[in-house]
Amino acid sequence: MKRFSNIFVSLLVALCLNTAIASETKNEDVNSLINKSIIAIQDKDYEKALSFINQAKTVNYNNNNSRVSKTDDSTIAEIYQMEGQLLEILGKKDEAISAWYNCLNYAKTDALKREAEVHLKHLRD
Repeated sequence: MKRFSNIFVSLLVALCLNTAIASETKNEDVNSLINKSIIAIQDKDYEKALSFINQAKTVNYNNNNSRVSKTDDSTIAEIYQMEGQLLEILGKKDEAISAWYNCLNYAKTDALKREAEVHLKHLRD
């Protein structure tokens, strides 16, 4: 479990750097919520981190599930990536599977697609 935590922290650092670099094209509210989630993860408050991720997801859509923000698909994929990781840590397997499928749906890079597929395979086995 410790190895998984180290990998998870490394992924979060990479995600944080990616978010910082591309922040000019992304919705400020979403970035703020992602950063709050990262801080909660560092504090090992995974439920709180998940609540921030859930808020970041809702910022992107109105009541009719239509996209309303400038957040691009790669950021949405990263939000689902974080959600999947958090749900795995919290032992919520079925919800994690759903999050990873959403991540795979929005992923633009081969690396993120492979990561989602690995997590899905692990969760389904």
